[in-house]
Amino acid sequence: MNTSVSLKSEIPDYVVGERILDVGSGGGVMLDVLEKKFGDSKTIIGTEISPIAMEYLSEKKIETKSHWTLDKHNFVEGVYPIKVDTIIFSSILHEIYSYTFLHGRKFNLASVTTALDNAYDSLNPGGRIIIRDGVKPQDYKEIKSVTVKSSEGIDFFKKFIKDFKGYPTVERDFKIEGNKITGPFGILMEFIFKYDWGPVSYEREIHEQFGYLTNSAYNEILESMGFTVTASRSYFEQGYREFFDRLFDEYPQFDTNQFIIADKLMDGQKQEL
Repeated sequence: MNTSVSLKSEIPDYVVGERILDVGSGGGVMLDVLEKKFGDSKTIIGTEISPIAMEYLSEKKIETKSHWTLDKHNFVEGVYPIKVDTIIFSSILHEIYSYTFLHGRKFNLASVTTALDNAYDSLNPGGRIIIRDGVKPQDYKEIKSVTVKSSEGIDFFKKFIKDFKGYPTVERDFKIEGNKITGPFGILMEFIFKYDWGPVSYEREIHEQFGYLTNSAYNEILESMGFTVTASRSYFEQGYREFFDRLFDEYPQFDTNQFIIADKLMDGQKQEL
């Protein structure tokens, strides 16, 4: 696997088949990447459930004279009405996990597994899903420390820990000594993401848990559905490095993202495990 798979621009290199579906197209970044790579040589479909995003993308398609098409679809609710060859989940499954109200609650892993199961049934035999998203640390409950360089970071953390909706079952027992914060690793990691992404996106990001599933657990779930995991790894997103070096005195090296390629068998039959 290419070592720079963290970049969205690399995802088209792993596309198979002629019909590509981008889930949760948002501002259309992935659609632009696919358009640049394939033009009108492949069928490119963007999906959304937000009326605001749908309106924005519809206007963008006209302005840019793009070849992709747009459709309203929610994989938690069902399969896509036509079979496709590649389904891309680029930084969207953590939003499905965080925002979907399923079986009486949000942050329910069943929302992710339901979406993936419906994606499997939406693929042609030999089709593929590509996942790029956050990764949950194996030791997410382990107590670790992070030291910020200013009291501003402590103020941000206090606001974050009051507002953050993710990790609802993890104890929020934190200790602050000067600029040093000690507490559960998973929540500290989410703090780092929110602090890095800044105040502009804060009001939205505070409702999201970016690291929602470990890489090994993801592989097991996909294989139980009948997928063959062709490539999978978690990694440290290099874009954070400058931020960490500048802001944090000490913090263990950890993975922030994961990239997974999973294929459907050519006969389309789910494997018996």
